[in-house]
Amino acid sequence: MYGWELLFMSWLKEIRSSEVKHLSTRKYLDAWCVFFWATTPTLFSLFTFGLFTLMGYQLDAAMVFTCLALFNTLISPLNSFPWVINGLIDVGSGKSSLLNSILKEMRLIHGSIYLGGSITYVPQVPWILSGTIRENILFGKAYDSTRYSDVLEACALDIDISLMVGGDMAYIGDKGVNLSGGQRARLALARAIYHGSDIFMLDDVLSAVDAQVAWWILHNAILGPLMNQHTRVLCTHNIQIVNLRGILYVSLGRHKRSLRLS
Repeated sequence: MYGWELLFMSWLKEIRSSEVKHLSTRKYLDAWCVFFWATTPTLFSLFTFGLFTLMGYQLDAAMVFTCLALFNTLISPLNSFPWVINGLIDVGSGKSSLLNSILKEMRLIHGSIYLGGSITYVPQVPWILSGTIRENILFGKAYDSTRYSDVLEACALDIDISLMVGGDMAYIGDKGVNLSGGQRARLALARAIYHGSDIFMLDDVLSAVDAQVAWWILHNAILGPLMNQHTRVLCTHNIQIVNLRGILYVSLGRHKRSLRLS
């Protein structure tokens, strides 16, 4: 009953070892990308002229300067080539791809997807309207003071707004430039909750806030009375959700297993 420490410690060490191995591979790959980013244009010129000479052709000044001018034009795509390779090799965990596939924003190769009712999607990069905080949350919907206050409290925005000049009538610049990353994420979540839908698609909405705020949002917004009668699909790396029911575990772009925890 009280001997779980060693088991969980072994799990954590195994996960940490895999994570360190993955990060080491990424760092080595980044180092090679930086090296090739700096040397690719020069190596490309050397190999081109060297091969041209080995084939028995004669180099002259006009040909060399013409080729160098062409190579200078190609410097930008040549420098980008290693990063393209890095991007192709690096594989994400598939959280956003899972939501995009449910939203039918990705090509469906096998199987089928069925959705019923209205859907609200909160992206990982929140979209913010140039206007007041209240305009961003209402987004054209009628103002309900009770629901509005409950949403602000559930998303931990009430304190932030009370500290702003003008309160919820404070003006927000383009893309929320005068807000922090956590405030932008909470504002987008508050808009989704205020409007209400049958299905909520939440893409890593807890990543931009600290642990305490994430705990508050998880238990008072996502699991709170404002959303407890709705279907919620939350994709996140946050470990605070491990005590929830119906966890879909996604690793390296592949669905591993589905757990039912009490």
